[in-house]
Amino acid sequence: MSRKIVHLFVALTLSLTSLTLFSCGGNSASGSGGGGDADIWGVNAAVKVLQDYGKAEYGSAVTEAKLVFDCIKGETESAQFIITPKTNVQAFDFSVSEAECADNGAKISSGAFEVFAEKYIEVVEPTALPGTSKGMAHLTGWWPDAIIPIKNYILCKENKIKADENQGIWVNVNVSEDTESGTYVGKGVLELDGKKYDIPVTVNVYDLTLPKEMHNRLAFGLWYDNIATAGVSVKEDTYSKYYWFLANKRITPTAIVPDYVKSGVGFANAVVEYAKAAIVSGYNLDVKGVSYYDASSDYSGTAIDYDYLVEVLNAMIDKNIELRLAGEKTETGGEIDLFKKLYIYLGGFEDEPTPQMYNLVKENDRRITRAKNALKSRLDAYPDLQHSFTQINHVVTATPLENLVGTDETGGVQTWCSTVGQYQSEKRRNWYYSRLDNAAGREYGEKTWWYLCEADRSPYATYFIDDNLISARITTYMQYDYRVSGSLYWCTNYAYKYTGPTTVRDYWSDPQTWFNVNGDGFLTYPGTKYKMSTPISTIRLEALRESEEDYEYFWMLEQEVDKYNSENGTDIDAKAIFREYFAELYDGTMPDLDSTKLIGKRVSFIKFLESVVKDSSALSKYIA
Repeated sequence: MSRKIVHLFVALTLSLTSLTLFSCGGNSASGSGGGGDADIWGVNAAVKVLQDYGKAEYGSAVTEAKLVFDCIKGETESAQFIITPKTNVQAFDFSVSEAECADNGAKISSGAFEVFAEKYIEVVEPTALPGTSKGMAHLTGWWPDAIIPIKNYILCKENKIKADENQGIWVNVNVSEDTESGTYVGKGVLELDGKKYDIPVTVNVYDLTLPKEMHNRLAFGLWYDNIATAGVSVKEDTYSKYYWFLANKRITPTAIVPDYVKSGVGFANAVVEYAKAAIVSGYNLDVKGVSYYDASSDYSGTAIDYDYLVEVLNAMIDKNIELRLAGEKTETGGEIDLFKKLYIYLGGFEDEPTPQMYNLVKENDRRITRAKNALKSRLDAYPDLQHSFTQINHVVTATPLENLVGTDETGGVQTWCSTVGQYQSEKRRNWYYSRLDNAAGREYGEKTWWYLCEADRSPYATYFIDDNLISARITTYMQYDYRVSGSLYWCTNYAYKYTGPTTVRDYWSDPQTWFNVNGDGFLTYPGTKYKMSTPISTIRLEALRESEEDYEYFWMLEQEVDKYNSENGTDIDAKAIFREYFAELYDGTMPDLDSTKLIGKRVSFIKFLESVVKDSSALSKYIA
């Protein structure tokens, strides 16, 4: 098969290192099959390797065939390698043995390694607007997206590779909290038509533990009604499986599983499970709507039902007091707080408001503030709960429109949730900071979230199939830097195609959900094709999980810095340390495409964080 011509940008950025690597051929993998039948090569897990593009096009990201994981305890880490056979392969398989630490004899079991085959989907029409894309973003061709558990791939007899086409193998290692720190060495065995190739495996486990609780608020849509639309037989626990599949990837769905009685008491009882779970970062309040008409703009719509809002909040207060009196605890042993993770996102009522809807947004905000003020005294005996209650976010997907700035009396936007592209401008970033630091007339302050959708395309960060994988991988770095406390995404399982009329879409052959947008609104595939009762993950979803885990590193450093400042009377800025490591990785919200730079800086940061946790005096060099 002839190779496609890639962007001139890629050719111009090849490093001398990568040119040397290209001359190595397939000899990096050893075994009974030798290296002559297939080129087996490595690439880091922040890169997508298209099925029909050559190795030389991936520059310094290319390595010898190996799997290297750098992680901390309690973390899942990813790695991948690529197979490019010289002749057709009729069957392939890959497995990983246990890995052992030479220093202490500790082991990571083979069961800790999850092996997937990368599944390719054809992009015929690119997502990008002409002249905007960078790197390999928005090329046509066969892009890797779904990752199928290798056993299911074999079961469905899809474990074949055509000559000169790439086949990616994706591997996750799940490192338990009780794993001893150190370097673990193991071996993977690749079989191509019975010939075996050894793939070295190294797991570097640093002496840190990932927090169980997430500290970045996520609201990623899981549209339960689309599960059946995608051809899944919905059984009693199907919705729950979908919810916890995403949550355990550190991607929290917006709505809890809808199996509760639709009442204030029903929601209050149901939400306890999610409040207790550390891996759940947030949940949307169950609300009802009432008819709304604004005569000044002649707009008819739906507003939040104030009476039901009071009912459900009252029921949650009752339930939380009951839980406190009973001494119930969260998964991590803390006091239960039903309001800490709660937010109000009225997506069906006021999403991306037009000028006609401004008064509706203000009215909804007034009703929410009025409910807070009417009920907060019920929590006088529980100051921590009262604080969480008053800080419930009212999230509005709106760009920073000055005529939506308001006070508690006038109403307005309390939590600004803009597109990522808005943060490209330093002027706009400063505007958001001003709302965080000085929201006059707002007793409970304002917050900032953001969201990714089809409005922003390369070179901005996106979750699209035909974008550089580092684009999704770097999002929480920007988010932490720009003081964005939550992230919203409209849907993770959209089963339709909207190009005027709405039709059901074939996930496996059609990546476009929207006009010329590949992958917008879905980060999973239905598992039925591969005889699975859970959704199927994507390398985009895995990149987001990796990014959320990295966010916890930043949070951990901030806790250490705050503690050090408190004990020593210093004023060290954690974000300044963060920028020392990561400032070169993005410009505004445009990611740098050098994935090797990200990998290297991340490992350096982990090592520094490890040194700080062991001895806080490592921070002393940052004293002004």
